[in-house]
Amino acid sequence: METKRCLVAPFLFIRGNMIKIKSFFSLIIAVIIIGTAGCLTDKGELVDEVPQEYCDTLQATYVSNTKILIDTYCATSSGCHGAQASNGDFTTFANLQASGALSESKIGLRVSSSDISFVMPPGNPLPDSIKQVFACWVSSDFPQQ
Repeated sequence: METKRCLVAPFLFIRGNMIKIKSFFSLIIAVIIIGTAGCLTDKGELVDEVPQEYCDTLQATYVSNTKILIDTYCATSSGCHGAQASNGDFTTFANLQASGALSESKIGLRVSSSDISFVMPPGNPLPDSIKQVFACWVSSDFPQQ
């Protein structure tokens, strides 16, 4: 009987350590994945480059292209950026400027982001075709007309 105990005890010791080693490596892998996830997600950069030829053809301006998009997706009567909204009134070009949405391309970064916690409109990213219009408008420094 003693021989069996001697054989079983080392097996349990080794098996216990193997479980601890596997758990340790699983923890290390989880930390690496979680730690690098922030590096792999978009934090507001303009995600896709829009061909300059497209922007040259479109000639995006506030009056001709983006006002209707902002009115439809951002400054709706029930939306976040309607008239006198506390988080920025986007109903006019002057209000967009005053809100700071045009400084540092904030509106372009928020609209084109692939980060679901950063993108505007929240929880409902715009189609790529609309994002491209915003990207062209941003790249031409937000012309009003």
